[in-house]
Amino acid sequence: MSFIKDIFVAVIGFIAFGIFGICLICYYPFCVIKKFEENYVRKEFYKLSKFVMTVVKFVSKSFVVEFKEKNTDGPCVVVANHSSILDIVVFSSVNFKDAVFLSKGWPTRIPLMNKYLKAAGNVIFDENTSFEELCSLVQKAFDKNLKVIVFPEGTRSEDGTVKRFHKGAFLIAQKLGVPVLPVCVKGLDKTIKKNSVIVRSCDVKITVLEKIFVPDEEQVLDITRKTRQLIAEEMEK
Repeated sequence: MSFIKDIFVAVIGFIAFGIFGICLICYYPFCVIKKFEENYVRKEFYKLSKFVMTVVKFVSKSFVVEFKEKNTDGPCVVVANHSSILDIVVFSSVNFKDAVFLSKGWPTRIPLMNKYLKAAGNVIFDENTSFEELCSLVQKAFDKNLKVIVFPEGTRSEDGTVKRFHKGAFLIAQKLGVPVLPVCVKGLDKTIKKNSVIVRSCDVKITVLEKIFVPDEEQVLDITRKTRQLIAEEMEK
């Protein structure tokens, strides 16, 4: 019976991601008609993300969202552990409609994906972008009252454990005077494992932790470590 359930979950996941991919392609002419208007592209991606997460909820053994931070409104740097390809759509589960990603690496090198990322107002940078330039790009997002989502590990974890956090996101928060909003994503690493496309039924929990302020540059490293520790401890619960 368990084998049949696993096959069912895998098929449902395959269909869902197929629909997601088809929709990304089919949305292109509509985006052209809308002249890739930022709010339109971001809203449509949020709808697609919501669809994928609805499927994940359907196939999960349990799916829990907890808010320890009651006020998630306004500009902030959202930092989360990164263990699954689903992390790019998981924030629809906590209704972060007003959010963009700080992005570099392979997503920005895919022609169609790169177009959508830029059109939706995501902060795109590369190794040639200076810190001052990056802060300026992030500030433009804050000026639109958006959150900026960062995965401070820099890459997906192989085994779901929380790796070392880089301090860049915390430096940006300190420099621009906004809080850090930590988010712990637990279980998605087992739902779709790294280098796999097979969806599995697992227990999933997303926890929005309390905001953390970075008062001065001298405390950036300590707060970076503290935030990583808070997320790691939440993963163990």
